[in-house]
Amino acid sequence: MNAPAPPPEVVRPTPFTRFVIAHSLAYLPAFLWAAAWIPTAVAADFERLAAAADEAAVKELMMWKMLPPGALAFAVPHLLCIPWVRAKDAKSGRAFLLAGTAIESIAALVYGAVTWARLLSG
Repeated sequence: MNAPAPPPEVVRPTPFTRFVIAHSLAYLPAFLWAAAWIPTAVAADFERLAAAADEAAVKELMMWKMLPPGALAFAVPHLLCIPWVRAKDAKSGRAFLLAGTAIESIAALVYGAVTWARLLSG
């Protein structure tokens, strides 16, 4: 009689690997919030943007306006990953990170849709 084969060993990610995964996930909401913030930045500094001498000046003004929401959105998944990184098993805290990042990304999409619709509708 053949004995049943033992189940394959499941490789769990190390805490460093979990952090790298969370760090990689952070780029999505950061980009979405930066893109969603463009109409708000345009509306806030329309006179300065219109008076800017060249394209480089406009790009610099816009980048400084988009940096805070993008950086904040980039930091949130890093904070949400703390329970997952510190957990003894690889499952605890993962759902918190994924749900939080998904909610943040959806909020950016909704905010971006509303602000871009206002900007483009005149």
